[in-house]
Amino acid sequence: MKDYLISSLEILEINYPNCAIVLAGDFNKTRLPLLQSAVKVFQLKPVVDFPARGDRTLDQIFTNLTEYFSSPCSLPALGLSDHQTMFILARIRDKTCKPKPKLITTRDKRPSKIASLRRFLQQLPWFDFFSPAQSSEDKINILTDIIHFGLNTIMPVSTIKIHESDRPWMNTNLKQLISRRQKAFTTGNNPLYKILRNKLNQACKRCRKSYYVNKVNGLRDSKPRDWWKEVKLNSFAAPNKTLSVIRNLWLKTSIWRLSKQ
Repeated sequence: MKDYLISSLEILEINYPNCAIVLAGDFNKTRLPLLQSAVKVFQLKPVVDFPARGDRTLDQIFTNLTEYFSSPCSLPALGLSDHQTMFILARIRDKTCKPKPKLITTRDKRPSKIASLRRFLQQLPWFDFFSPAQSSEDKINILTDIIHFGLNTIMPVSTIKIHESDRPWMNTNLKQLISRRQKAFTTGNNPLYKILRNKLNQACKRCRKSYYVNKVNGLRDSKPRDWWKEVKLNSFAAPNKTLSVIRNLWLKTSIWRLSKQ
């Protein structure tokens, strides 16, 4: 491992002279001696000074440009891991690379709302709204206004902000759970944090399964290529930015995601 680590870092410096090196991982006591040579040769310095698992600092980040990075902070563990997540940020960041959120307008199309709209239309005194003297255009305008009134009253349009980096199964409920979990972690409420962590993991599994069953499974026979792309996306494989099919499918399913909340 020591030879592999040193040779890999040497290749980086040969191809990219004076490059920034960030070496991160789970370095327990058995692996620390293997790092001593690389740390000394490439002048790497540790930046994590707080425990990552219990009272021990097992996870560490080494870099040769400490002045260009902010102090790392701890975040909640990923999934069921018992190691906290280490987060480090560059002091200088390109603001132009930040993706802009998309605004999507939608209506609440739950069965209960649709049933309420149906009852509203059935109970209207339609004969009182129309007369033989009215033209066909006037009747169409009256009918359109009534339908729009019912829709806007019972199923009003709402605007949702969605980021392109979000997974297709991500919805508002999951984001709220993530926010509550983060708050419990940062405030030191460990019992509540574990409850919300488990609840969030279960909710993510349900959303991924529901998305696959409703939007991906049918592509296996009709569009195997698109099905395989979605399977990789569902398994957290890195998406190819040139695959416009996934992006288009993501946009088409945004309203579906919101209707499942």
